[in-house]
Amino acid sequence: MSMANLRYNDDMNKSTTRAYRRQYSAELRASMAKCSNSYRSRGRKFGLTVSVCLGIAIIVGAIGLMCWNNIEPEAIAKSSSTTDGSATSQSKPVEFGATKSHTIIPYSTTIGFIGDSLTFGCCNDSTPAPTIEVASLGDNYRAINRGANGSTTSDWRNKLLDSAIDEFVANDVEIVQIMLGTNDIAQGIPIDEIIDNLRNIIDRLRDNGAKIFIINKIPYSLHRDDLTVRQYNVALDELPNGSDIFVGDDQSYQYFREHQDQLYDGLHMNQDGYIKLAELWSDAFRRIVVEPSQTATSLSNNAYHLDSDDAIKYQIDKSSRWFVAGLNGQSGVLIDDQFISPEGYSVISAGDKTLIELRSNYLNTLSVGEHSLAVRFADGVSFAESFVVVKE
Repeated sequence: MSMANLRYNDDMNKSTTRAYRRQYSAELRASMAKCSNSYRSRGRKFGLTVSVCLGIAIIVGAIGLMCWNNIEPEAIAKSSSTTDGSATSQSKPVEFGATKSHTIIPYSTTIGFIGDSLTFGCCNDSTPAPTIEVASLGDNYRAINRGANGSTTSDWRNKLLDSAIDEFVANDVEIVQIMLGTNDIAQGIPIDEIIDNLRNIIDRLRDNGAKIFIINKIPYSLHRDDLTVRQYNVALDELPNGSDIFVGDDQSYQYFREHQDQLYDGLHMNQDGYIKLAELWSDAFRRIVVEPSQTATSLSNNAYHLDSDDAIKYQIDKSSRWFVAGLNGQSGVLIDDQFISPEGYSVISAGDKTLIELRSNYLNTLSVGEHSLAVRFADGVSFAESFVVVKE
């Protein structure tokens, strides 16, 4: 992962600047004192000693000024205050590398986050995943982290959502990332009820200006019923609709099951864990929000002649890992906005490409005229073309 350093807030920047000033002044004074001592003990070598000492002073001064000038007064808050009374924490600086990408999207770059303590960043004074994720996307991105410790989807539906909506509207939030369900599972709330609550939350956010909803699946935990967690993550595949609801990260469950050393207390992450969670979230963000507009597609032919043995091939530069035919009616091939039977097409995978081949036995059942072809992947991302059926 290639990310820039997260920096302290404005007050910390001022404190750090003063520290660099003091360090620079101390080192400069030490160098000059060394010059003075050398002069008194070795007067006959005055010229050479002064030259050496001045050189040291200049080098130390240059280093000090470079460090001073490199401190930027940029504040990245760890989290917004939450309506459950949990205190706002300050992030500590974390090293992420030297290069930061600049992701361009046709939406507001202020991203809203809804979740529980895993989103908030509990519980070991670590920088939370939303802060790390937006920093990786570019300097102009900002997170509004509404993670609320201990919250369930019922809490959000009944009492937490209204204030989050007010904040999102005030900040022109158009993309909302949601990860909820761990506390619902702990309380034994039925999976169907959790899904219904998520739909209600999304509907209300949509009514207030949000345009993209990314639902991240929940990670593995030592303190949650493992079977229920896996069943819940599968049930989340019912939510993508091919327009504005998408499944984001689906790798965190397996990753943290295999890297339990990155779980601080068996449920929440340590700093390395939050860094990885942010990486998985940002990868999903790019896959859903950025890549579709850059994905190459090609249609073998725009016209089909009835009663021929030809096929129409549609190639999409997206991994077929995300294509699952007939997944709860959410993934598959659509003709004229209707899912068709998998018997009417074949799927060929070649690395990161997906090739859909409409079979002639299906094409020959279509009426003469123009038809729309759409391929919807399991994460909700869709690609569409049109073709005509002609009769000779």
